[in-house]
Amino acid sequence: MTTTPLNQTAGRPARSIASRLGRLLSCAMLAMAVTAAVPASEALAGDVVILNGPRAQSWHTEVSRQNKARMARDLSQIPADATLILPDRLLTPAELDQLQKLPASVKILAIGKSAYSTNGKSPARTLGVGKHFQYIPLLYPAWLKYDMKKYEEIARWAAQNNAQGIGVFSLTHTLPERSEQPNFEVVRDVFGAYESWKKKETLDAPRSPGLKQTPTVLFMHKNDTVRTGPEDAVAWAKKLSANTLSVEVSRVRTRGVYPSKFTQHEELEYQGRMIKPENDLDYLPRLLAAAKEADVAVHANIMTKHTMYTTRPDERQVMASDFASGKDPEREAPCPISGARHYDDMAAIVEELLQLYPQLVAIELDEPRIYNRNWTDWACFCKGCQQLFKERYGYDLTPANVIDTPQFEDDEPDKRNNRKNAKQTINSDFAQFRTWMMNELIIEKFRRAINRVKPDTALIVWQPRTYEAFGFSPSSILYGVSVFGPEYMDGPGSPRYLNHPDAFSPRFERIAQIVNAQNNEKHELSAEIARVDLFHLARPLFWGEAEDGSKWSLLTQTLDERVMYVAFDPTTARNESGELMKTILEWISR
Repeated sequence: MTTTPLNQTAGRPARSIASRLGRLLSCAMLAMAVTAAVPASEALAGDVVILNGPRAQSWHTEVSRQNKARMARDLSQIPADATLILPDRLLTPAELDQLQKLPASVKILAIGKSAYSTNGKSPARTLGVGKHFQYIPLLYPAWLKYDMKKYEEIARWAAQNNAQGIGVFSLTHTLPERSEQPNFEVVRDVFGAYESWKKKETLDAPRSPGLKQTPTVLFMHKNDTVRTGPEDAVAWAKKLSANTLSVEVSRVRTRGVYPSKFTQHEELEYQGRMIKPENDLDYLPRLLAAAKEADVAVHANIMTKHTMYTTRPDERQVMASDFASGKDPEREAPCPISGARHYDDMAAIVEELLQLYPQLVAIELDEPRIYNRNWTDWACFCKGCQQLFKERYGYDLTPANVIDTPQFEDDEPDKRNNRKNAKQTINSDFAQFRTWMMNELIIEKFRRAINRVKPDTALIVWQPRTYEAFGFSPSSILYGVSVFGPEYMDGPGSPRYLNHPDAFSPRFERIAQIVNAQNNEKHELSAEIARVDLFHLARPLFWGEAEDGSKWSLLTQTLDERVMYVAFDPTTARNESGELMKTILEWISR
């Protein structure tokens, strides 16, 4: 390269020098402008790329102390070994698609609401957290009159419609001596082949920790535990190709199967008569020990309609027919409002169970419901519901006000009888009210009880396929139900029962403490976090603990350490979340 002698430069006209300096300055400014305009998605390999969104600049400041950091407008061209930070906002559908297509070499830090999207889909498969239903239909050989060909047809239909697993009710109905049909052989073959019938995307879907990849469930009714010993039950499950046992544990007024503070020992009133509970308190401990040896998972089944104590009439769900007649309801089923103490007691059973037997991988709620009889007789019209409904909606809760073509309040018996078997509908306020009671006063109560003890435990809900009739709307259960198990008693139904739209939106939890999942150390942290489910490919690093002691995922990491999720933006509470932020920044710098 040649250089110009200084004395020659000095002899040039001033205008020439100024012109040259101007051109150089213009080029420099242009270069700066081009650099500023280069999309951050074209960042150099190894950079930290921060997607535009809330507090993106704060994250740029944090990570720039130790790493090269750039801002990004979109996810279309993230470098293969970059670290991507998703800000605390909903992802767009396009971003959700791009996120799932990123190469496995891209590390991802997801924050808060980025576990959800604007179209209701969740990036659970990518992030290891989020919202994702699983489906495990429970089939009844007895309801099919042991037509086992039909049983297999229903099972194949379920697999084709994305059900992750299959169950059979109950142990006794699989025994060959129950009928002349090959009950055992068909169920065994269905269980053995079910995984091969599933679509691959269903097989690979995220699931709750502890659940089998394809749960094949043998349900054990209370009467099953009377007829079959625990070791024999596990041995029969293995012969049946079942990898999961669901054991009814909550009918403490008639049969206790583990040593519990709720166990009833003395004679008591049950359904209008005096009985003495038929307890076998070694049953569940022995079954768990045998199941561990056989690699069989165990779920604890809670019969929510059977209460621990006799309900008073003013605590029970009042049907429209009860309301019309003025009689006390005969059904013991407690109302979630007037009979709330009973659901508190049942939730306390769940807490005790998980404290005694943390190896239980799921809690099952068996048919929680706001009652309906044949789409013509609805609950609940108790005084507690009447009061709260009027406060919320501004008018009286009566059958005439909320049920279309009410059966019980017209003056013409002939017309009423003509409509006797007609399906009735309820208005939107009553439907919303019933679903709110199911979600908030039943499902939520059990989820919080679980999270006070073992928050990564799956919550399963068995529910007949007429969901809406019982106040149960699958798309509305956004409160921590990891698994949803509809019952199929007599035949396949609409695919929507297995494949309803998984439309999720964030729900938030106020936490008071941060808890280190490794050493259980705690310190104060007041923050609002997004509630998410934790899946089998991720592990908790920190929990957020609410005032009632329930714990929620705060900071998690996938087992391959590629993805980290933090349920709120710690830059908003920098002083209180120092240990949390230190963990995140160390992971980014690796």
